Amino acid sequence: MLKELFVSEVRVNILKIMLGNPSKPFHVRALVRAVDTEINAVRRELLRLTTVGLLRNRQSGNRIYYSVNTNSIYFPELLSLIAKEQGLGADIIKHIRQLGDIRFAVLSRAFMRGRASSVLDVDLFI
Repeated sequence: MLKELFVSEVRVNILKIMLGNPSKPFHVRALVRAVDTEINAVRRELLRLTTVGLLRNRQSGNRIYYSVNTNSIYFPELLSLIAKEQGLGADIIKHIRQLGDIRFAVLSRAFMRGRASSVLDVDLFI
């Protein structure tokens, strides 16, 4: 689904990895290994995502680390798209017919971001 929405498969794979771990900074080479593609393709997509404000970068020594800009206006919507493509969201969508007559389901933002929550928090509301 996301590959049809976005032109670049490399960009989609980078977004899946980074939005799946929004608080974790990634070095370019770690992303190259994770998406299994050429370093120049990864660098090009990181530059594009940084230019539109979805990612931010910081230099540490001779390395550049990229992380998700959680203040980006696109962040909540992209996080929602990624949650529907992988993890629990994908499982729910895949098995929706087997789950019965569900009309509305909501995943909490803290759950989608992978943050630990209190036992009193609601992660999934059906």
